[in-house]
Amino acid sequence: MVIDLETTGFRPDFDEIIEFAAVHVRDGDIVSEMSTLVRPKRSIPMVVSDLTGIDDAMVRDAPSLADALRTFMDFIGPYNIAGHNVAFDLKFVETACDACFFPQQPTSLSLDSLALARIVLPRQGEYGLGALTKSLSLEHDDKHRALADARATAHLLYALRNIATKKFSEDTIHELCRLAGNVSPLYAAWFDDVRNHLEPTHPVRRLQVIQGLAFTAVAPDSESGPKRNAQSDNPLPAADHSSTLLSEDGPLPTIFPQFEARESQQKMAEAIATALTNSQHLMVEAGTGTGKSLAYLVPAALHAHQHDKRVVVATHTLALQDQIEHRDFSILKRILPFEAKLAIFKGRTNYLCLRKVRQETDGVVLTSNPIDTQVLMMLVAWLAETSHGLREELSISNAVSTVWQRVQSESESCIGKRCAFFKGCYYFRAKNEASNADIVVTNHSLVFSDIRAGNRILPTYDDLILDEAHHVAEVATKHLGAELYLAAFHSGIGRLWREGGRGGVLADIRRRYQGDSREAEMQAELERIEAGLSTLRSLADACFTALAVLLPDKVSEYRLTGNIAGTEAWMTFQDLVAQIARERVTLNERVNWLETFAERDPDTDRSARVLDASGFLSAVTEQVSVLEQAVNLPADEVVWLERSGPKDRPFWSIHLAPISVASRLRESIFEAKDSVVMTSATLMVDGGFQYVMSQLGLDRAEDTGRLQTMTVSSPFNLRRQARLCVPSDIPDMARLSPDEAATWLSEALYKLALCSSGRLLALFTSHALIKATASRLRTPLQTSGLALYAQGVTGNRTQVLRAFKDNPESVLLGAQSFWEGIDLPGDELTTLVIVRLPFTPPTHPVTEARHERIQTSGGNPFLEDSLPEAIVRFRQGFGRLIRTATDKGVVVVYDRRIIASRYGKSFLRSVPDVSTVIAPETEVYEQVRTFLRPGGGELE
Repeated sequence: MVIDLETTGFRPDFDEIIEFAAVHVRDGDIVSEMSTLVRPKRSIPMVVSDLTGIDDAMVRDAPSLADALRTFMDFIGPYNIAGHNVAFDLKFVETACDACFFPQQPTSLSLDSLALARIVLPRQGEYGLGALTKSLSLEHDDKHRALADARATAHLLYALRNIATKKFSEDTIHELCRLAGNVSPLYAAWFDDVRNHLEPTHPVRRLQVIQGLAFTAVAPDSESGPKRNAQSDNPLPAADHSSTLLSEDGPLPTIFPQFEARESQQKMAEAIATALTNSQHLMVEAGTGTGKSLAYLVPAALHAHQHDKRVVVATHTLALQDQIEHRDFSILKRILPFEAKLAIFKGRTNYLCLRKVRQETDGVVLTSNPIDTQVLMMLVAWLAETSHGLREELSISNAVSTVWQRVQSESESCIGKRCAFFKGCYYFRAKNEASNADIVVTNHSLVFSDIRAGNRILPTYDDLILDEAHHVAEVATKHLGAELYLAAFHSGIGRLWREGGRGGVLADIRRRYQGDSREAEMQAELERIEAGLSTLRSLADACFTALAVLLPDKVSEYRLTGNIAGTEAWMTFQDLVAQIARERVTLNERVNWLETFAERDPDTDRSARVLDASGFLSAVTEQVSVLEQAVNLPADEVVWLERSGPKDRPFWSIHLAPISVASRLRESIFEAKDSVVMTSATLMVDGGFQYVMSQLGLDRAEDTGRLQTMTVSSPFNLRRQARLCVPSDIPDMARLSPDEAATWLSEALYKLALCSSGRLLALFTSHALIKATASRLRTPLQTSGLALYAQGVTGNRTQVLRAFKDNPESVLLGAQSFWEGIDLPGDELTTLVIVRLPFTPPTHPVTEARHERIQTSGGNPFLEDSLPEAIVRFRQGFGRLIRTATDKGVVVVYDRRIIASRYGKSFLRSVPDVSTVIAPETEVYEQVRTFLRPGGGELE
């Protein structure tokens, strides 16, 4: 029996059912069905009516909850129940039965098509019912109505069963059946049915089976091999060769008939080739549409091939990494006159550990958390599909994140070649491919993690290309510092040991050594470790309790400076840290004992578990060492305390970060590497590179000839395609109360949205203002047939961005993460609003310390740091608008400072190729309407 409900919200104790439906399914066919509306006690919220089409008029004469519930329960009878996210529906049904004193409750056995879809289609990405039916071409007409959704779910269950019978190998389905038996009899029966109908197939990927776990085998071409000798099989210099490959005389027109050579791309490629050849550093600002990635990948590949060198490319965002891997690599391979070895390499915890999956699945029993077991089933199915074992291939829910932390690859718990899965290890596959590659694409974070680890993570390289380079100083500040989150510290201890000794790795080790001749020795050692962990946890808790006294009310971040040295709280903290230091020494001795003990144990599986404990224990002691660093209040670092979460149960953390990363970057990158190329669409401020050069420690590099700089203009005609509009009569929102600001802004956005028929993205610097504006803007927009999507209000970043793309006749409100890294070409976005100029709050501890240092040296913190940083972010936000040569749109700034302050001209000068319109608000809106109209004229 497949059921579905429509409700007025998500809380069974508060919200109400407004529609019941159920369909009776036999052998994949619907044999009977029922549905009924329900008359709620309160009015149906407008957002629910918009989604379902059910309004107050429709339910005015509908049955009461008690009558509708009786009809529903009589229809479903004693049958087992299925549904999409069925636990949600069942909770509402159970609450309704209690409220109506209904004697019968639905069966406790249920089958969830959402959970099955995650297992059968682990890389689907979206698991909403509508997304699944669309992907699988299933009939689903009247979405978000209970009967239509129940029918669609029935069809989905049958489709998933057919897919499963064709895709799973015998080894995979055997493991899935075993695990399903620990979820419920219904899941066991469903997967047994799949096994009984399994169709013998030849899997697309060759599988390997170790200890009953089937996973993709290592591809022959990923085996390690000798790196070829340097070759120079083209007489052209690298700069000329790079330019030719990207020209109309190169191979691209043959591959892509619509290809048009870009002079800006060729010039950039020539400059990068020259810098790599001459061992120089290069800073390139390249406008949107230049084709930056190919402009550096082509000369990088030529340089690596001709000089037998490796080039590392680092990006800031995952989206750009994916673009390079899935689009640019394939183009590069087709246009190069030789075979290039290209690799993507990510941080270790992005890869799955096969040994840990085997451990987790072996430990599943009837009393295991069924949600965790379902996630493990998804991973088992995914192992037969994935070639890379990367977390990003999966749709990450909270449940998946929780389990992933237990199965991710980690240096602390890696047993290397002693592991039965070593040859198939996804992390070492990726590391091996990177070690044999000409070009390795990674991210900024891993570059700096490699620096911290003494260059033991990335393969050796002499040449580095940093794309999205405006983020380098920010990422370096984070990764060259340190932090301790108390909750994460507790979690780390919990992996090892939980109160009572009933859970964690130590309890598992204790069980494994029962009856062994060394049981007493191990038992004594485990007791010492548990006592040490208990002490360490108590001391860490006491540290934050002592520091909490220093934090003023309503302050979430508090910088720790020498001014607190004489306080009682600080002296207590110092004493506690001294005790922590002594306890750490003792626990590190236990780490060494465990490692030595594991080496002597011939039982590989058991010794691996001991090494897990050793690694996790070492990680715990390293985490808490941050407190020892903090207590010294280093002169060149900022130390601050943070409090977040609810007031009665706050989350505490302590952070250290370098005030400036310039000297560290100069020493570890720019003096250590032959050539470093930095590129971004936004590196310049007021026509020069001085700001970013100062951040990165390259102040004098240009004078010595070590650094070259260049600007490559965008091939787009921004003067024709875009306008920057500033209403001259708008209020100063800084002088308005939060309520007044949200009221005015919602009215302004509504008027502007009507001019552009939606297709409007508003960039905010405050989540609170997004929420307040959204609550006032939703109703007028809906009245005019426009939808509203607001980050953190109607969904997360991914959800609201996807909804906006699917329905451009809407308004999207986004915060910091929307200022860059999103691509909305054509009619997806025609109007961009910058609500406030993006200044970083000067109260953040790192910003505050940096400003103090500038002021001490006689500088102006605002002009030298705050303003340039805001201009770079402003330009990034502006860059969301025009993404192709045919785009057309307007940017509207609602911050009066851009025209009323002396520094406002710096923002206007930062987009010099765009015409600016400063006029009264009503006039701006009229001109926007005219400009955006198909075939519309120019703005005055």
